[in-house]
Amino acid sequence: MMSAKRVLVGVMALVVSIGSTVVLSEGAYGQCYGTDLHNTAQPASGGMAGVSLARPQDVPSAVAGNPSTLARFRGTQFTFGGSFTEPSQHLDHDGTVTGGPFSANSEGQGCLLPSVGIAHDLRPLGLPCTLGLGVSALSGVSGHFRNQPNSMGSHGELMIIGINAGAAFDLTERLAAGAMLTLGYGEGSTGFSYASCMNHDFGLRGTLGLDYDLTCNTTVGAFYQTKMAYRFRNAMLTSLPAVQPATFLDLEVDQPDNVGFGIANSSLLGGNLLLAVDVLYKQWDNCNYWRDVCKNQWAFAFGTQLTHGKCRYRFGYSYADSPVDPAPGTTINGIPLPGGQAMVEYYQASSIVICKHRLTAGMGIEDILPGVTLDFYGGGYLPESHQYGTHTTASLKLWYAGAGLTWKFGPRCCR
Repeated sequence: MMSAKRVLVGVMALVVSIGSTVVLSEGAYGQCYGTDLHNTAQPASGGMAGVSLARPQDVPSAVAGNPSTLARFRGTQFTFGGSFTEPSQHLDHDGTVTGGPFSANSEGQGCLLPSVGIAHDLRPLGLPCTLGLGVSALSGVSGHFRNQPNSMGSHGELMIIGINAGAAFDLTERLAAGAMLTLGYGEGSTGFSYASCMNHDFGLRGTLGLDYDLTCNTTVGAFYQTKMAYRFRNAMLTSLPAVQPATFLDLEVDQPDNVGFGIANSSLLGGNLLLAVDVLYKQWDNCNYWRDVCKNQWAFAFGTQLTHGKCRYRFGYSYADSPVDPAPGTTINGIPLPGGQAMVEYYQASSIVICKHRLTAGMGIEDILPGVTLDFYGGGYLPESHQYGTHTTASLKLWYAGAGLTWKFGPRCCR
């Protein structure tokens, strides 16, 4: 029979292992702020660093972002696209927590991210409303260190897809309001190979937004998103196989509630140059699981779009401050970890790699086929390395790219 101490160490190792995969880390997923993508993987907005809260340039960005901006779309527009992200995460640990030092890259593969949206204008029916539907990737992870003997064998796969449905209404000629409901489906396997299996759960999130034309050239937008809660039942084996009876623990993980503000202006170059800025505030301290290792986070994104004939040239830059709590405690989800703060810092390093600076570029071509627009983009983070406490260091570099086709039917104009 194993000693109680060994069982406890095994349980805590599982917690850390699952933490490094289920928490949907930006270190593994790439484009996101913390855990949410915020339109950084959409066909048009992706080239503008995700900027889209005031005047989005594609339907999926309106559906998955500020829902009030759906009112800007006329006729019927359908977008089908996707993205691919390829991260390279490296972890160095001196062995204080795991029992032996190691230095390794994650063996997890890149992720494919869907981007689908449709906007349908009801104004021809006398209703000042645009309906929106879409499917987009919310979060995902692929992290593998199990071939490293001193990593405690952590590994995992997770993908969360969101189905969005909502509408936007013209309150006045300049002001629109919108609401969106998102059903998220999460699926993944986590932990050690002998102590985990594929698991899934559903989460709900609501989004409310406003979009207002200050002038004919300047638009402001704002939105609020509620938390999205997941409960992965029996996600962790809390007793090792030799211990009877086997018991399991549920893992509760909340995606944070978010507040965002955006402004866009097209007064330069005869209306052909669009300049836009988004500001996001992510409230990690309100979340189960995250509040033990993260702090609230600010993110800023800047995007431009130059229109020349049928072509639109896009560039973007974003900055996000670190979501990592610089002084974590000794528990996660209320469970004290053996090794105390050093163990929590190891968890932070394996799941919350810091990426501050992102550069993107993209292009859109109208009528590449009659009534069809092609958008494509690419981008990446500037390499970043961070020391977590005195025992662990993590670094990340990545690139990503995506594209989409949009079919447009009916009027081409927008509000």
